[in-house]
Amino acid sequence: MLTELPGKMVGQPRRPVTGAESEYAVAWGQPPIILQCGVPKPAGFTRTSQVFDIAQVTWFTPAGASPTAPTATWTAVDREVYVRVVVPSAYPTDSVLSQVAAAIRRTMRAR
Repeated sequence: MLTELPGKMVGQPRRPVTGAESEYAVAWGQPPIILQCGVPKPAGFTRTSQVFDIAQVTWFTPAGASPTAPTATWTAVDREVYVRVVVPSAYPTDSVLSQVAAAIRRTMRAR
């Protein structure tokens, strides 16, 4: 899936990631948008959690997450592996998640 991600995300160039929880990680820009594949199930995520369908991928963000927080963490929860995206407030979350979702849809089956 990582090879399907764009070289630029919302105008920010792709760059390497060090110290990520998953070895399958990429970033764009500064402050960085960080994507990690194969992360653990998100804390607080259950069958009854509120989820959001964005660009045909089901996303979870922790309850009580504030749109004015310095970063927002979203996890794709409808695929064989979890994909977490951390989006700093400097970037439009919907654009980031839509671009990531396109790569997810092309490379990972929904479950």
